Amino acid sequence: MSNYKPSSRAAFSVALPSHLACRPLIEGLDRLADVRVEFAPPAALATLLQAGHVDAALVPPIDLHCPGEPLAILPAGCQASCGPSLTARVYLRIPAHQVRILWTDDELRSEPALARVLWRELFRRRLTVIPFDAGRLYPPESAEAVLLAGDRAVTDPPLGFYVQMDPSEIWFEATGLPFVYGVWAARADRDSRRLCDVLTRARDRGLRRLKTIARREGRKLGWPADLAARCLCEQTDYEFSDACEDGMEEFFQFARRAGVIDSLRDVRVREG
Repeated sequence: MSNYKPSSRAAFSVALPSHLACRPLIEGLDRLADVRVEFAPPAALATLLQAGHVDAALVPPIDLHCPGEPLAILPAGCQASCGPSLTARVYLRIPAHQVRILWTDDELRSEPALARVLWRELFRRRLTVIPFDAGRLYPPESAEAVLLAGDRAVTDPPLGFYVQMDPSEIWFEATGLPFVYGVWAARADRDSRRLCDVLTRARDRGLRRLKTIARREGRKLGWPADLAARCLCEQTDYEFSDACEDGMEEFFQFARRAGVIDSLRDVRVREG
């Protein structure tokens, strides 16, 4: 649930995951009477946006290609990683090349898709992905591998696993490109120029206050202080750069070959 109080006078509504790594993108929006912020799981964001329940959402890029109302990218920020990340982990009981079944948090979209791509490209294996409610349940003791992301990867890791893999680090080593977990998007049929400006200014405030946000929000979410600072200040990129766009497009091609995406849509980036 959101910590922000909705206003009946809100001109804009935006939605994003509640994860620590996303918080710099909305810095200061809680003080604006005309903006409402909602927190929702990554898997729900594109649906909220396409249904018109919010004006913009930090959607997993893979959902830009889902059926429904076409979405356009707002170049107002993103959540991406150029290498190691604290916010996504695959926990293993057996060697990675032997894994056939991956249990994954049912709220996720980008991370399971990346895992399926990596297993196909690195190990020539087709993963069977089994979603489970990681907020209430533990995977079975027989689970070969478990994927967690967001705050749970740090604050509530599963027990009994002996090896960890960082999917975004493996992606970066293989491609030299960032992996993008989420981008601001709006419906393609809406004029989002003013909203894009509001979100850009929020991101810029967040970039100036990363240490403060890590300390303030990390404490609320149960992160150790040093890990929260490392996550925001060193391991997460928030500007939707040309490299991020290239990494996203590269992933789409891999995802299509792996059967993660059925067909690619023409997704455009709105001018800021």
